[in-house]
Amino acid sequence: MNPKKIFEAAREADVKTVSACIAAGADMAAVNKQGFTALQCAAMGSNETEIEPNLAVLRLLLEAGSPLEYTGTDGRTALYLAAEFAPTTDAVQLLLDAGANADVSDSHGNHVTVNAMMEEVIELLARVTGKPIPEPPPPEPDPVKMTTAQWRAAKARIDEVFDALTKAGLVTLQDAGQTQSDGFSDCSEAFRERGGKAAGVHGFCFYTRQDLNRAKSTSQLSLAFWGAPKGADADMQRVGELIVEHFRKAGFEVRWNGAASMRPEVDLRELSSQPAEPPTKVKPSAAPAEKSSGEPGAQSSFLYFTGQGSDKVYQVHLRPKDDGWVVDYGNGRRGGTLATGTKTSSPVAFEAALKIYDKVVKEKTSKGYTPDQSGALYTSTDLAGRISGELPQLPTLILEEQVARYFDDAGWGLQEKADGENRILLIEGEAVRGTNRRGLFVDIPQAWVGGAGVPAGRTVIAGEHVGDAFKAFDLLELDGQDLRGAPFIERFGHLQKAAGRLPWMVVLDLETTAEGKRRRAAQLLAAHGEGYVLKALAAPFAAGRSTTSLKFKFNQSATCEVIRVNAQRSVAVGLRDETGAMVDMGNVTVPPNEALPAAGTLVEVRYLYRYAGGKFEQPVYKGQRADMTADDAVLSQVTRIKDRGAAMDDEAG
Repeated sequence: MNPKKIFEAAREADVKTVSACIAAGADMAAVNKQGFTALQCAAMGSNETEIEPNLAVLRLLLEAGSPLEYTGTDGRTALYLAAEFAPTTDAVQLLLDAGANADVSDSHGNHVTVNAMMEEVIELLARVTGKPIPEPPPPEPDPVKMTTAQWRAAKARIDEVFDALTKAGLVTLQDAGQTQSDGFSDCSEAFRERGGKAAGVHGFCFYTRQDLNRAKSTSQLSLAFWGAPKGADADMQRVGELIVEHFRKAGFEVRWNGAASMRPEVDLRELSSQPAEPPTKVKPSAAPAEKSSGEPGAQSSFLYFTGQGSDKVYQVHLRPKDDGWVVDYGNGRRGGTLATGTKTSSPVAFEAALKIYDKVVKEKTSKGYTPDQSGALYTSTDLAGRISGELPQLPTLILEEQVARYFDDAGWGLQEKADGENRILLIEGEAVRGTNRRGLFVDIPQAWVGGAGVPAGRTVIAGEHVGDAFKAFDLLELDGQDLRGAPFIERFGHLQKAAGRLPWMVVLDLETTAEGKRRRAAQLLAAHGEGYVLKALAAPFAAGRSTTSLKFKFNQSATCEVIRVNAQRSVAVGLRDETGAMVDMGNVTVPPNEALPAAGTLVEVRYLYRYAGGKFEQPVYKGQRADMTADDAVLSQVTRIKDRGAAMDDEAG
């Protein structure tokens, strides 16, 4: 018996194998490739195994001397992991009885009572530690879209608060990258540049581009924060209270329950004497909007979808019923009999029904339905997402063992794979418009519009939208000349010359020598980059999935569909196989600073690998993917697959 098989056996509650590994001399203090002891592996396996064998394995490991308080790199002990994963109190209670410290936080300052999954586990830990049960966040106000003037007024007041917080010893950044990870990285760098805690800087506060866009559409601005020196509970609370105090002094309403896991949310609704615009709705098509019983507020949307072999209609109706309001729907083939149903099992208040109605319309239009009876594809925002006619070239994923041949092939070049959203920019004089990977027009940063300094002829550039930056990698048209049929190396040369006209654009470097490609790949790996793209230098541009553009990613990720929301800050995600059946890929924890996605939402999940026929290993939540469709959430994305037996042999080796 190889004693190093103990990690997987502990995770799977395999009592016999764990016993044999212990007898064979397994090192109880050893950790696996992910940095977990066997006891921690058993704690994490508690949500996937039967209770009794899981408890039996925990007892065996404790009796054999597996370290009870080992934390690894992320600060989570075996008890912390059991609280996160266990569906009952049994595993947590066993570890408490063994003497485990219950008053623990992870390396991000999140106390175990905040991240515990089940309510009964939270109650148990609250009793043992004396920590109050975390209060649920206050209810979110109804979204209200802001006018441009309202946002400008709010931004001026936010600037004043951020200036005051800077003087109070915080690093403050606005519009700090696209994601929370970007914001934390930028703030950490600024924290070090200002001298850190030794210079009196004791935390930071920021919001991202995602937060900014949400604020404009809902009037609610979410703030991220951190307290020095290590983000412990007391430091997080101190900085959170300081931020809330300053915003409230400036006249803002702020929602915050005092927990490090909740982001303070600033209400911007009362900042203008002019009423805010209501949330954007999709206007009904030429089909008449139904006004049930002549009641004010009753409305209907008639939506259509044509494409992919389908010709469908979807109707949604907001109607009065009894002493309240209901939302009913009908869907099916155009011209056929519609299947009908309701989104409200019983009448609700008008405001609640309107919110449900708007949500249904938004979900359908985001999936390709449109009020235009032609069925042409639009996004959900006032028809701003009309089809552009431009579709990107999508690189094909390759495996690590395949890349060496392209490094040595002089016919291939290498560019960084930027970790953003695919964009094609259409530039005509002062006008600049952007599209997403589905070919739909989308909003772009104001800084990209105007002052382009290019002739009136159309220029089309392909690249990635990363934070506020546009990182270009290809040129399709220049001053009205179509270059799609030209070799990539020629198009790239034109791109480098055109870049001088566009100060907001960065061109991703192209390496063409074997030495240069290997050096750049190593640099990207060391910098924790997303990966790189290999380009056939002689190939013309062609939209769609390409074999002349190949991508290698250091970490694998997949666009998944949320199939259920679990009890505490985690969701189950799935992918559809070739038959259309949903395959459960396991649970992924949603960070406290991210909104919990609803069932049916598409999200990006990074993972280490997948066991054949199993679920993701080490899944990490990366965020929602509004730019993808349900057709993208397929099992064929997953290429890093391991045979369970072979993996155990690798681990043993």
